[in-house]
Amino acid sequence: MELLEFFYEHESPRSDTLPRNAPEPSSKRLCVTGPKYCGKRSWLKHNALARFDAKKVLFLDCADLRCEKESLDALEAFIDEKEIELLCVADYDQSFALPSSTQIWITSTTRIEGFDELPLANLSFEEFLAFEKRSDPKVALNLFLKWGNFPEIPQLPETKKERRSQEILRLSFGEDLFLFKEVAFFQGYAASAHFIFKRLKERYKVSKDRFYNLFDRWQEEGYIHAVPKWGAKRAAKKLFFYNFLAKPLLYTQREFPKIFENMLFLELREECYYLEPLGFYLPKSRRLVVAIPFGNEVRIQNKIDQILAKSSLEIEKIEVVTVASSFRYEIEGVECEIAPFYEWALGE
Repeated sequence: MELLEFFYEHESPRSDTLPRNAPEPSSKRLCVTGPKYCGKRSWLKHNALARFDAKKVLFLDCADLRCEKESLDALEAFIDEKEIELLCVADYDQSFALPSSTQIWITSTTRIEGFDELPLANLSFEEFLAFEKRSDPKVALNLFLKWGNFPEIPQLPETKKERRSQEILRLSFGEDLFLFKEVAFFQGYAASAHFIFKRLKERYKVSKDRFYNLFDRWQEEGYIHAVPKWGAKRAAKKLFFYNFLAKPLLYTQREFPKIFENMLFLELREECYYLEPLGFYLPKSRRLVVAIPFGNEVRIQNKIDQILAKSSLEIEKIEVVTVASSFRYEIEGVECEIAPFYEWALGE
């Protein structure tokens, strides 16, 4: 039991993590899923400490090089001896059996059978505001656009932020980073896996099965978000990424409208589709959310007129998200609200 004793003393939950906007844990067997480095491990520690006495929690980190799986045979006996009430297992890889006699919270990049899933993503703007501890949302938005949404980045010195963000990508994708880079090139564009693979095979020797499997897995794990087009099931899906700075971290090009649209997409909390010429349609709430970072009232109103002229959807509200513009009006019974991103994302 020497290994378990080590983790029991060494890995007890700490209080130096910040809360997230994820739902309250309510399941006895819970799996927190999401991309690597999105804060799953910190979520476990924060919530464990908030609900249990530290001495009643055993935290195992499967990514720790000292965590020898063959030394975990005595896990259930150790839990009984220490009267553990909560077992937390970070990066659980199913290489050892978990006891059934105690409450268990685990983290994984994908769902695990027998566990209720709680998805976690990178920081929302509201969470970034708390992590960065800026009182002015306008200033925080500039930093959000500059640094991205990896949870650990706000805590780093300025000179290390970009390098660490690139390192996170390397650690997350390993030898497949060059393939993810090819996909990230299409941020904000409609592109199928078939189209990307055709472009890819002109320069690299990679099998179709390998690429397609990775493309599907990255969607399942939350690295890629492929948004379907409304009313066109066979149309190519529009690609967005778990960090809206994924492409600028991998390429020198910086397409601000695409970055801004990606950032906006990550704030949406219900099923959505993309429309042409632009916008996200949310059928449940009958809303249209459009990213127009820059433009005066006339230009924005012209864009809205174009959208309404080409659309036969039942729309009750159009939300135009900008960098700084703010006004409201109504057209043909449709409420139009134009607001800066920092107001829109915070629901002000």
